[in-house]
Amino acid sequence: MVQDPPDAAPPPPRTTRTYKSRDERRRAIVDATIAIIAEEGLPAWKTAKLARRVGVSEPTLFRHFASKEDILSEAVRRETQAVRQLVGTYEGTGDGFHRALGLVLAILHYFVETGGGPIVILTGQLVRVSPEIRQDILGTVQLVHSRLTDLFRDALDERSRSAIQPSDLADLAIATIQSCALRWVMSERRFPLTERAESMLALIRRAA
Repeated sequence: MVQDPPDAAPPPPRTTRTYKSRDERRRAIVDATIAIIAEEGLPAWKTAKLARRVGVSEPTLFRHFASKEDILSEAVRRETQAVRQLVGTYEGTGDGFHRALGLVLAILHYFVETGGGPIVILTGQLVRVSPEIRQDILGTVQLVHSRLTDLFRDALDERSRSAIQPSDLADLAIATIQSCALRWVMSERRFPLTERAESMLALIRRAA
């Protein structure tokens, strides 16, 4: 009796590759850039490391961005826009001092929520990269300073304290942001960021 030939093995299932759109890929590259700089600092940001983190080859990076500086510019642009939006929409509650100090804490909370990415904006790591990046960063810091100055001016008017300059209080508040944020990053996120900031801001309020 002639046996039927054994059934042929079924073909292996076809795998479907997941393709990301250009916008999705650009966002992933920028996300990874911000994360690397926040975690390890600007010197650690190399294209080989960036490509590994995104899961692509180095040439692929430059199919989406014209240059390494272009990637960095987009990362800075995204973070400055986010900080500007936060400052522009912030209202706060209470008297002038509560609202001013609340803005400082809101910025620090945003740092924590985003893993520290915006710290590169307000701590000046990137100001020497290019004139365009420098102006973007400095403009964002100036916006924060201007908003804090207005809030501290309201606070001083409420207390009828004219001898203290609100811009000086804004400088101290920004110094608090920068100091606490840097210590938080350098301690690998173990430094009690908001707690120390609140203590420093309490001293500013008492001094005023």
